[in-house]
Amino acid sequence: MSAAVAFSYRYAHASGLNSAPRPGVDWGLSLATCSVVEGVPSNPYFLQGRLTKPKVTADLLLCLSDVVRARFYDPTRRLTMDPVVTSSSELLRFEGFSSDNGLYARVDVDAIEADIQGRGTTNVDFNAPMRVALSKVRDRDTVDLAVGAAEVKMGVAGSDDVVEKKVKLPSRWVRGFTEVQAYQAGMKPLFEVSGVEARRFIRSLPRSGANARPAFVVGAGRGLRLSLREARDSVRIAGTDRLRLLEAIITKADSLRVFAGASGTSAWELTTPVGRYTFMLSPEVHRDFSGEGQALDALAGDGWERALPRVKASLQWQSALDVDAIADRSGLERSEVEGALAVLAAQGQVGYDLHLGT
Repeated sequence: MSAAVAFSYRYAHASGLNSAPRPGVDWGLSLATCSVVEGVPSNPYFLQGRLTKPKVTADLLLCLSDVVRARFYDPTRRLTMDPVVTSSSELLRFEGFSSDNGLYARVDVDAIEADIQGRGTTNVDFNAPMRVALSKVRDRDTVDLAVGAAEVKMGVAGSDDVVEKKVKLPSRWVRGFTEVQAYQAGMKPLFEVSGVEARRFIRSLPRSGANARPAFVVGAGRGLRLSLREARDSVRIAGTDRLRLLEAIITKADSLRVFAGASGTSAWELTTPVGRYTFMLSPEVHRDFSGEGQALDALAGDGWERALPRVKASLQWQSALDVDAIADRSGLERSEVEGALAVLAAQGQVGYDLHLGT
């Protein structure tokens, strides 16, 4: 039974997409971020700018929201967590887990004309009205984006109202972020196909939810197909209906890369006109990412304790970390650096990017 702690999300206002026009702006997307500091009336903006391809961006965010709300194992029990948003000088990242923790999804958006005013990570309020509004966005709309809760609400008068969500925060949700980083670091790319072939494959997946046996994705000419037999360099899939969540955005994909990992995990990276959408599946429908223990090897020794302060001091919001370079500069062993990075990943301070391979 997973341990859980009481947790309250506090938002200075609800996220929303307002259609009240003002000169030069038809739509405005305001994402409220979470503050857990008592007495703080508002959060600073992480980012303020304009979406250059609003329709595709809105569709990717809706698909992420679908994943967060999905549950394929024991559908009678649900736990929906608000997605996490991270801002950096290169992109805006949204990520989250399915309700059963067996799926992980991430949206990296770089199609933004923005003056980034801060860097950081927090939760964002993705409510039902927000989903409805996002579904109405069209590419001809002008969508200004504000991530934070200072005052820009696109025609809505300022308000001090606080939106509060009380949830049971499971420890498995926190552990899951550590595990997906460890899995990604060990994955290798097996297939890369065009957007046309990606659409053909996803649409060919069986619609039945009865996945008694795992299936295997194999190459078929320029595309992909399912097989019931394992083959060399095939990708194991348990619960092909889980993969069908990509159908909502597969028409937006310019290309698809498929990665295989330990114990039957897989990752599916869609390249779109606004950035990347990464989707990971756990080894089995009934297994979630929190209990896989991939990070334990790096934490088995005690070398990371000595290395942690030095490795942590090297973090300066870099877009990529070089393990060997950190080891050379600090005089540490590679295993010690990897252990320290595993601890920092558990704390949410570092992660792994399949696209960059770092």
